[in-house]
Amino acid sequence: FTETQIGAVIAITGPLQLLSQVKAVPALANHFAYRGGYQVVMCLMGMAVALAPMASLAAQAPQSDTLCMVLAALVYMCVNVPSEAAYTFSTIIVNNSTDPARRGRVNGLAQSVASAVRMVGPVFWGTLFALSSGEGKNTWPLVFSLIAVLIFGLAALAGSSESETPPTAALADNTATAAPVDSSPSTSPTPPTADEGPLF
Repeated sequence: FTETQIGAVIAITGPLQLLSQVKAVPALANHFAYRGGYQVVMCLMGMAVALAPMASLAAQAPQSDTLCMVLAALVYMCVNVPSEAAYTFSTIIVNNSTDPARRGRVNGLAQSVASAVRMVGPVFWGTLFALSSGEGKNTWPLVFSLIAVLIFGLAALAGSSESETPPTAALADNTATAAPVDSSPSTSPTPPTADEGPLF
């Protein structure tokens, strides 16, 4: 791929990622709750990562430039759209996992760990990819399989926690159990206005 083709692939997938954050994430949260939505998008991302190496088969077809562009955009969307949604869900889950007094500290720690992983991850996985896909090595990259297993493991770990109520259901429960508002006239004395004069 040239620089222009890489830029085109990223530009094509951008609007879909934005639309998914606006439409898909709230819909999944209302249907599955935050933890269930996190599991769904992580499973989708795991399948996309595991099947991503199959896109290289398009390079073997004659006159495959257009096909390669389409498959590259499809693979990029299938991996990055669930990834963005998973980040949103994980941020909400971490935010809701602690009391308000320690929420800032927990969120700061979570973002620090995420930044460290983003710094170390590309170096580690890139090195492992280079070692496992050299000439004469196994044609199926080991890295994609390991990352897929890790993603599925995180999804399973999220499912082992206690269940939660979807946001819309929780809002409906709170509304139903809220104390009724007394609409009867108040019997407490009201202070006099300036026109009524002093009390004494």
